[in-house]
Amino acid sequence: MSTRWICASLGILFFVSNTGCGVDKEIHNRALADIRNLKSEREGLKQQIKDLEVQLASEKEQKEQLQNLVTEIQSQLKKVLNEKAKLAGEKSELQKDMETSLSKINELQATNVALMEKKKQLEEKTKTYDDLMNKMQKEIKAGKVAISRLKGRMTVSLKDKILFSSGQVKLNPEGKEALAKLAEVLKTLNDKVIQVEGHTDNIPIRSKRFPTNWELSTARALTVVRFLQKHGVDPSRLSAAGYGPFQPVASNDTPEGRSKNRRIEIVLLPDHRTEIHPAVKSQPADNQPQ
Repeated sequence: MSTRWICASLGILFFVSNTGCGVDKEIHNRALADIRNLKSEREGLKQQIKDLEVQLASEKEQKEQLQNLVTEIQSQLKKVLNEKAKLAGEKSELQKDMETSLSKINELQATNVALMEKKKQLEEKTKTYDDLMNKMQKEIKAGKVAISRLKGRMTVSLKDKILFSSGQVKLNPEGKEALAKLAEVLKTLNDKVIQVEGHTDNIPIRSKRFPTNWELSTARALTVVRFLQKHGVDPSRLSAAGYGPFQPVASNDTPEGRSKNRRIEIVLLPDHRTEIHPAVKSQPADNQPQ
């Protein structure tokens, strides 16, 4: 536009110089007006250029700001992704820890159940022992009955003289009284099997009915078993065994030792039958044949 303005100005000056004073006033005024218009147009163009430069600078600044914002957003997004990955790893570790903790809790619960069961069994054993001690106080003080506990076995040992006469299998009145007291406790035990064991000394027996002490000890054990059954002890929990002179608790070289060896032992053992055959149930004692 500046070239146009210069050309127009030169043209007007040339026209004026050639026409001299005789130029028409109207034409002169028009030329001056054109000059003013051109100047105004030039200034307007300059202002537009300046405005465009300001606008361009502003847009450039906005672009830089947007670029910085994009960079910051990308940086934050990267941090978020890293944090997400970290949290995912921590979550996985927490799940593993939780599974481990749950496993330990289950183990502790199982251990606690086992301990509670052992505690219950111990309490039952203690109660059974205490009940027997209370029932048999007179016989224990007289030295005719002894009660012991060893390795899960509770044994009630009765000297033969309290139960039987020499070489006989018929119960004495004193023996019946003692066994009746025992039966009151034994018939309440639902988690025990009861083995009645007969023992003798090593002095040979001279009897047509009993060729050896083995037969005598077995017969005596069976007599006690039948008596206990008759007095309410579940027969499915009862068994009898005769050992003759083969499991002595003292020397047979003295009368005192032989007296200790002549005995009936009632042994209480844990009942493991239901662990092997859970469906097995004992028939009520009052329904058993007498």
